[in-house]
Amino acid sequence: MSGYHIVVFATVAGVTINLVSTFIFQSSVITVGDAVNQVLLTTGYQLAPNLSHDVKNTLRQPLPFIDRKLGPMPAQSALLVLMGESVYQLQEDCLHRVVNFQLKTLNNYTKI
Repeated sequence: MSGYHIVVFATVAGVTINLVSTFIFQSSVITVGDAVNQVLLTTGYQLAPNLSHDVKNTLRQPLPFIDRKLGPMPAQSALLVLMGESVYQLQEDCLHRVVNFQLKTLNNYTKI
């Protein structure tokens, strides 16, 4: 598990996606996707196999410097910060332990 550090502050029994942690991503974590996968490692969840084109594009973006340290916050919040909480909503499938992201609305966004 090289590339990041986690400091665990509290847990919610049986709900690992709500784990409250501080996520510190080192320089080997280059993209938003790398950071998302590191956060998911702490939860036992993984990305869903059917990601949209927009989600895949966001995951390929460089990780902003400001997002190299997040928290303390639940893993759900960290995932939304990394993906853009004003753009995406988090979808969780607790049965299959996967997460996906859906655009909140297309009306407020202009393609450049």
